[in-house]
Amino acid sequence: MPKKIVLSPEIRADFDFLSNTFISKDKEPEVEVGDIKLANFEPQVKIKRWGNEANFSIRLLDAAPGQATLAVDKEKVVWAKGDREAHFYAQGFGVDNGAFELEVVLLSKPTSNVISFSIQSKLLKFLYQPPLTQQEVDAGVSRPEKVVGSYAVYHATRGNMHPSEAEAAKYKVGKAFHIYRPRVTDAVGKETWAALSIDEQAGTLAITIDQGWLDAASYPVSIDPTFGYTTKGSSGTIGTANYIQAGKFAASEAGTVTSMTAAVFAKVTSGNIKYALYKNSDKSLVGDTEEWTVTSAYDDWKTLDIISGGAITATDYDLAFWPSGEDELWYDASGGTTYYDDQAYDGWPDPYAQTAWSTPRFSIYCTYTAGGGITVTPTTLALILSEFAPTVTTPRLVTPSTLALILSEFAPTVTATANRLVTPPTLALTLATFAPTATATENQLVTPPVLALILSEFAPTVTATGNVVVTPSTLALTLAAFAPTVATPRLVIPPTLALVLTKFAPTIEIGVVIVPTTLALNLSTFAPTVAAPRLVTPTTLALLLTEFAPTVTVGGVIAYTSYGGPFLYTAANWNAAVEFFLEVYLKAIAGTVRARLYNDTDATVVADSGLSTAATSYTRLRSSALSLTDGKIYLVQFGTESVANGEFKAGKLIAV
Repeated sequence: MPKKIVLSPEIRADFDFLSNTFISKDKEPEVEVGDIKLANFEPQVKIKRWGNEANFSIRLLDAAPGQATLAVDKEKVVWAKGDREAHFYAQGFGVDNGAFELEVVLLSKPTSNVISFSIQSKLLKFLYQPPLTQQEVDAGVSRPEKVVGSYAVYHATRGNMHPSEAEAAKYKVGKAFHIYRPRVTDAVGKETWAALSIDEQAGTLAITIDQGWLDAASYPVSIDPTFGYTTKGSSGTIGTANYIQAGKFAASEAGTVTSMTAAVFAKVTSGNIKYALYKNSDKSLVGDTEEWTVTSAYDDWKTLDIISGGAITATDYDLAFWPSGEDELWYDASGGTTYYDDQAYDGWPDPYAQTAWSTPRFSIYCTYTAGGGITVTPTTLALILSEFAPTVTTPRLVTPSTLALILSEFAPTVTATANRLVTPPTLALTLATFAPTATATENQLVTPPVLALILSEFAPTVTATGNVVVTPSTLALTLAAFAPTVATPRLVIPPTLALVLTKFAPTIEIGVVIVPTTLALNLSTFAPTVAAPRLVTPTTLALLLTEFAPTVTVGGVIAYTSYGGPFLYTAANWNAAVEFFLEVYLKAIAGTVRARLYNDTDATVVADSGLSTAATSYTRLRSSALSLTDGKIYLVQFGTESVANGEFKAGKLIAV
């Protein structure tokens, strides 16, 4: 192999050349052609995703005798040995835009119809994409030819529910790339598909070509396995209007979903789409998004904001997609749990049918804000109308029944996150039957005046620290005119009066302490007049409303950030007597700063690893002995809460 390689302008534009290895200038994904750990060039490609958090290497296996050569031909790196060549070249760079080709060229008929490669990977899993079943074909599912028999490659641990917009944009549905089915082409342009198979345990990838096709081929023959940097699924769903499709995914913590995103493809006609979130265990509706009209020929990710609900806990949820037209949701054929519900496009059903489908992994994810919310606990609201039972005697008797006005207890407890609507239950105020009985022996007229009950506007001014806004709706309480006429000698019983207080639904953006002013309720004088031969004027009704002064408090939320690289604990590499300790070096600027050891594999905090200090000078802290689990990945995390902040110099695991 020559010691000096002449680099073409095309290669110089896209790659750096170091130690016989070509390293792409584009870093997401980053591609290495060759093996930088070896002195000589090897026919290998390494693809690094998410800053090398996960990676994949593939190397052509070749036992042929002779000396290999390396050259550059425009945009291609060309390795050659005996009757076989390997051409390495990019077909664009960047996530969702690029791909990489490892093209194997057979200069003459090979002794075997199988081309073998060794593979290595970190934090990746490979999902085989089989041919469509007849049922899927009949239902209208689409799968391109190059995808049949291919592999979708996903992050081994990342899910589809993300605690920030930055993480959601970075990982989406966790797809790293796609290894498409190889196409085989001979010297006169005759083509066929090859079979692709991966054995993760053995660390091999094999491409098998039909032997009869090779026997009849004109040489040279090229085989082009392509690595596409797509983040979307490679197959299209049924694309039938009025069909809810949902995928099951796990939430690792409590929070509030703020948006959902899906890979949408307008197949034939455009319509409307919307997304929703269901709790997997009971199929109940948790939250839903705005609606969007799909534009013609649309084929991309689409994010829609949550407009109702969205509160989640650490459990499984179904992320649902619902089109009104023939719009498809991209997916990969295995690695998931999915459901459907055949419903005419309308309001989201609650619950939904959740009919089991198969194992597709839908290209849909959500973004949430971690943490709990605000608790509002108003005090009891008491409203009492004193008894009204006047008796009129001589020579006429007028005895109205007791007028009772009672407001039942109003003490709702509501929980919400910032910028969410808090709607306590309806406040019911009822006036019991008022049915005076008038008895007379002469033609006398009894005419009580209007009974007026008015609740003045309830729009309290709230004073609190921080940016707190509480705007309750105005309460309107009105009793219509009640003026019955009673003519002797008949008995008149007016119907029951109904008095209802409308809903009290304040909007709370964020809470500290909320103290509304007193609620004013006034009942004007009720003084009926009984004429001839005596005038009777009962006293004014007494009506009292106690003060309504709810208090809102908010608890602190601890935010943790991971520092340094992950540590994979392999028990076989350590003496059984070794003990592990977490040691950190940190200080507080305000409040309390914290540290912990986090099991990233299981999304749990290691028991007894929590450390904290309020010291304002750098302090070294060490945990008690920790118990680690074989095969798990661990991260050191630092955290602050509310207004607390600090500085962190170091964190490490110590083995003793």
